[in-house]
Amino acid sequence: MAGQQLDHLNHGGYSEFVSPSLTVSRPLSRRLEGSINLQPALLVNQPTKQPPTDERQTVWAAVLDVGLRWYPFPARWSWQPFVEVNAGILGASHRVPARGTDFNFNAQSGVGVLLPYGERWHPYIAARWYHISNGNLGYRNPSWDYWAVVAGGKLSFKPS
Repeated sequence: MAGQQLDHLNHGGYSEFVSPSLTVSRPLSRRLEGSINLQPALLVNQPTKQPPTDERQTVWAAVLDVGLRWYPFPARWSWQPFVEVNAGILGASHRVPARGTDFNFNAQSGVGVLLPYGERWHPYIAARWYHISNGNLGYRNPSWDYWAVVAGGKLSFKPS
């Protein structure tokens, strides 16, 4: 997963992030999956001062989310579009944004498509909106909104 901050003029300055992700999911119905997502190495490249300057910092963080993925179209389609939402917590080595806190909440939502390839392996691509905020737990509550591109693969333990 990789993304860039939407608002480059305010709220902490321009930044970007990249992260590998591991998701374990379970069907809740024919078209709905529940999941637990771990991003063990979220790297955020952010400005360190306000207003933003050339001085930048790379911050390591870990994220744990729970989520839902809904497949609104018939299962007989070879390409399976989906809608997903995730919410969780983020712990970082430094404040994220630089004027925020090192503990934050995050929310994600997006759309994507699952591309069946074989019986068990299913690559997918998605676009997600990603929000980071401390939920007013700190002195300040700067928040960041990102657009992210996600490329991944789903391995089913049961053939579909």
